[in-house]
Amino acid sequence: MDNLIIKKGQTKVIFDNGSLENCTFDVEENAALTYVFILSGGVKRTEILVRLLGKSSSSSVFGIFYGEKKDEFQIVIRTIHKASDSSGQTFVKGILDGESKCIFLGLVDIEKSASGSCDILRQDTLLLSSQSRVESLPHMEIKANNAIAKHSVTSSGLSDEQILYLQMRGIDPKTSRKLMIEGFLLEILNKLPKQLRKNIICPLR
Repeated sequence: MDNLIIKKGQTKVIFDNGSLENCTFDVEENAALTYVFILSGGVKRTEILVRLLGKSSSSSVFGIFYGEKKDEFQIVIRTIHKASDSSGQTFVKGILDGESKCIFLGLVDIEKSASGSCDILRQDTLLLSSQSRVESLPHMEIKANNAIAKHSVTSSGLSDEQILYLQMRGIDPKTSRKLMIEGFLLEILNKLPKQLRKNIICPLR
């Protein structure tokens, strides 16, 4: 497991295209981490641990996964708040087709020493096949006073109404599907640093 330290006052942006299967990030005082990962193809497991060790430290973890055929993913993301006024966010979007599957575990732990801290955990999945499956398991432990933590999990298929609307406007089914997939990803893409957006290419069209 790789262990990376984001030192005091440092801002670090990391893009991972599947090379870091397991990684721990230690974020010191007034330091900020932005970590973006992409998963696609095969049977894969990734485990990310973020420890917010210093006062006013922050982390943003963004992830996108694409599954098709019989791909299987297991994603574990844990954020531990150990210092006051720390902030974290985890936002993961996935697209599954064929018989692909994903298990997502999102864990947030705000310890007693992390008063005034906050965290947001969100995971959305677009299911393109009736045989694709996702299981999302958020878990939060808040031990500090004055701390805030929220989570949201959704899964849905392509909207028949939206597809019909696009086709009525002269857009063929293949292009309609492509536009809806791009629309699903747009929100998370807009949150990424601009220099990373060009690296996000969806293979499911």
